[in-house]
Amino acid sequence: MAIFGSQAPKIITSGAVSIDLDYCVVDKDAPELDRIIHTEKFSGHREFNVRGRRWVFEVTLNIWKEASIGTKYNTLLGTLYDSVTLYRHRDGNPVQYNSTNVPFFVERVNPFYLEQNEYRDRLQLRLVSESVIDDLGLI
Repeated sequence: MAIFGSQAPKIITSGAVSIDLDYCVVDKDAPELDRIIHTEKFSGHREFNVRGRRWVFEVTLNIWKEASIGTKYNTLLGTLYDSVTLYRHRDGNPVQYNSTNVPFFVERVNPFYLEQNEYRDRLQLRLVSESVIDDLGLI
């Protein structure tokens, strides 16, 4: 058994619904700079306002391997812009800071195809921490 867990990730929605992310590949599990870029239209001058870093968790799910593809897709689509609790490994602990779960929101649920463009058989899921992690001390 691994230290932090060995099973696939899962999320728990604000309505306490547990969704296992089986058949997935973790694409990103790292901090990302949260910034605003303002460009003036006439002069082209740019200003960068850095607000901190947020934790980003991106996975690609092979939903074609699921027993019920439509049910899984509709369940995940229902979590779009919802607050969730992230478990990197379902047999481990959720992402926490000071024994408090760090809330994430589902920023993107993007279906795409693997080989044939009429069959949406893969799905990209992007979760972003609601708080800036510099304030939480996760890094």
